[in-house]
Amino acid sequence: MILMTVNSKFRLRYLRDTALLFFFAYTFLTFNFTHAQSKTIKFESGNWEQIKVRSANENKLIFLDAYASWCGICKKMDKNVFTNDTVADYFNANFINARIDMESGEGLAIAKKYNVNVYPSLLFIDGQGKVVHGAVGGLQPKQFVQLARDAQNPDKQNAGIQQSFDAGDPDAVQSNSNKIEIGFNISQYQKDFGIGLHVVSPYFMMKMVAIKAGANIQWFENSDGIETTLTTYQNIQVGMRSRSNLVSHGISVYGEGGVFIILPHRDFSSQSSVVGGYGVFGFEFRILPGFAYFIELGGVGSGATADKIAGKPIYSNGFLTNVGLKIGF
Repeated sequence: MILMTVNSKFRLRYLRDTALLFFFAYTFLTFNFTHAQSKTIKFESGNWEQIKVRSANENKLIFLDAYASWCGICKKMDKNVFTNDTVADYFNANFINARIDMESGEGLAIAKKYNVNVYPSLLFIDGQGKVVHGAVGGLQPKQFVQLARDAQNPDKQNAGIQQSFDAGDPDAVQSNSNKIEIGFNISQYQKDFGIGLHVVSPYFMMKMVAIKAGANIQWFENSDGIETTLTTYQNIQVGMRSRSNLVSHGISVYGEGGVFIILPHRDFSSQSSVVGGYGVFGFEFRILPGFAYFIELGGVGSGATADKIAGKPIYSNGFLTNVGLKIGF
């Protein structure tokens, strides 16, 4: 009986000690895990002028996260990239870091000075306020650190980026991310090949929607089995474009739809005009702030028929592809 009592006390003491050991181990591991995950880029709390003064005094570049409160990619950068250990250590050691909303407070003046229209804009600025390097859009941690290393190396600083954000340089290439753009396109409607010009307005409604107008010359292809003829006709397009934010550095996607007026040639149609519609899904690849090329896939529908030709073949209907380039002003 005495032996059983001793064994019971021993088991209770053993269980108590084990539970305490487990509790302290869990607390220690939880603390260290939380501490390890708490690193982030430390952003300055002062105003822009104070940040520039500190940059000049410490001879460090400013890293400016120029963001907007509604920007989804900005939030992902803040959550997943700025909190990366390697990123936090490198930026905290080498830069004066600032994070400013470009659509409120002093950010409005900063956005105007540096022509910030795409979010996020990741800028590296010296103590005199001159942009020396930068990029737009979301980056992965490794890319982000490499961008920072390049910003510190005069041989790798991107002069094109520098000019695009430097409002004081009369020769600067202006960012066309929210300015009027003029584009050239090559189009394929069904069998009809064509070329055209178009204009895209500045973006509005939180810089996500724009108006596009364009004109195209198409070649209607017809074959009677012996001879193939190409006859020109024209169309005029007006549509609305809605873009996403940048999906990665320099790449964005958009959707567009609208109406077009076909002006057929009298050699193959008795109609003076035909009204139709179109819709496309596009990819934009921005090489420089003032220059981009694009690829669009979609469809057109008009019901247009060449009623002066045997069989009354249709045209300006079906699958649509567009490729081209555009320049901002």
